[in-house]
Amino acid sequence: MEDYAASTENIMLAITAMGYAGVWMDGMMKFEGNIDKVRKLLNINCEETPRKIIPFGKPKSMVIQKEKKHFLKEFILFSGS
Repeated sequence: MEDYAASTENIMLAITAMGYAGVWMDGMMKFEGNIDKVRKLLNINCEETPRKIIPFGKPKSMVIQKEKKHFLKEFILFSGS
């Protein structure tokens, strides 16, 4: 799982750097029949299992990055006892 997650992240970073926008989609693959639909669409044989789909393209308008939340420098630990 970590291998395709890391490769998906790298693909997302690369397409963003090239001016494209993309969406990391994996949850929809878990619904009944979707994997077979993707196999048929992309001509993937039955021995292979598609895990993620990354549709991408040029955005219609300028995409503005949302302000990131500040990282908490202090943590509160709770004891289970």
